[in-house]
Amino acid sequence: MVSMQGLQLYSNPKLSGTLPESWSGMVKMQKLYLQSNPGLSGTLPESWSGMVKMQKLYLYSNPKLSGTLPESWSSMVNMQMLALSSNPKLSGILPESWSGMVSLQYLRLFSNP
Repeated sequence: MVSMQGLQLYSNPKLSGTLPESWSGMVKMQKLYLQSNPGLSGTLPESWSGMVKMQKLYLYSNPKLSGTLPESWSSMVNMQMLALSSNPKLSGILPESWSGMVSLQYLRLFSNP
């Protein structure tokens, strides 16, 4: 899986558990679509900062994801689109270090009530 560049696992009502720390080893990953999986839980893994080629990461509409936005994700300098909206258990402030994401064109953080 080290050479995988894209993965789509969205809208899977039976997909559950936490986001795997081990995915940080997918260093060539550019596009990861995990939106609309109501069974996904836990925090956003700090270790994913190792996926420095990441360009598009969609984690919106996963209501059981919790915690804060990882400061370490600032190392994802190729990130162009990051969607984290509609995750009511995510909290905290936008890390100042994310200003290092110089390629970021789209950041979606709002929540729907």
